[in-house]
Amino acid sequence: MSVEQIVSEVFEVPLTEINDEKTLQGFESWDSMTHMMLITTLEDSLNIRFEGEEIITVETIGQLKGLVALKSA
Repeated sequence: MSVEQIVSEVFEVPLTEINDEKTLQGFESWDSMTHMMLITTLEDSLNIRFEGEEIITVETIGQLKGLVALKSA
């Protein structure tokens, strides 16, 4: 499952609304709970773990994809 697919599921938006420049807070359904649901789903689905500082500093889909790529390497 890709980062885009996971974001689409968690925020309940079509894949067409997801691009690297989109901010996580730009989704209508974003709040602190959905942010944590996104992080947890990414960790569980992709078998990676984020640090607390990483979780709070990621703002865009592109940044999130970059972080996932680093964690998956």
